[in-house]
Amino acid sequence: MFCTFCGHEVEDGSEFCYFCGEELAPVSSSEPVPYAWEQSPREEPTTPQWNPLRVALPKRETPGMKWYWFYTAVRLPLSMLSLLVGLIALLDEYNVYRLALPQLWKWYLVLYAVQFAAFAVLLVNMVRRAPGVVRTFCICSIGVAVVGSLLNAAVVWAMLGFWPLQGRELLEWLISLLIELTTLYYLKKRAGFFAAREEQEEEL
Repeated sequence: MFCTFCGHEVEDGSEFCYFCGEELAPVSSSEPVPYAWEQSPREEPTTPQWNPLRVALPKRETPGMKWYWFYTAVRLPLSMLSLLVGLIALLDEYNVYRLALPQLWKWYLVLYAVQFAAFAVLLVNMVRRAPGVVRTFCICSIGVAVVGSLLNAAVVWAMLGFWPLQGRELLEWLISLLIELTTLYYLKKRAGFFAAREEQEEEL
C-alpha cells in the first residue's frame, strides 16, 4: 500500500507512514495513489465545539448583552442606595428618618419604578434582538433581580417600620436565605458543567 500524503510505499496493514508520520487510510496497493501535491486539500472542521462555559457566560459583544450591562449599571447603585438609607434609618437614635417616613417612601417608590422600568426595557430588547442563549440568560437574570428587588424592599420596610431588633432579625434571616440559595445555585451549575463536559468528552 501507499501513503496518501507523501506517496511512499509502506507495508500493508501499517497505521502510520514511516516517512511523513501521517495516519494511513486502508488503501490497496493496486489502486493508483496521487501524490500530496496532486490531492485536494483536506477539509478542516470550522464549527467550534460546544463549550458549556461559553454558553453560560456570553461575551459582552454578543447582541443584546449591552442592554444587560446597562440595566445592571442602573439597578445595582439604586439597590445599594436604598439599603444604605434603610440601614441609616435603622441605626438612627433620634428617629429623624422615621419622622420623614412618608417622604422616604415616595423616594423608594421612584427608585423601584426606575428599576422595574429598566426590567421592562431590557426584557423587550432581549425578546426582539438577542439570540436564544443570551435571551435565556438575561430573562433568568431579570427574574433573579426582580426577586432580589422585592426582598430589598421588604428589608427596607422592616428597617423603617419595625423595631430595630425585629428589623435586624429579619435582615439576618434574609441574608442567610440568600446565601443558601446562592450556594445551591452554584452547586447545581457546577454539577451541570461537569456533566456537560463529560458528555462532550464521550462524544469525542
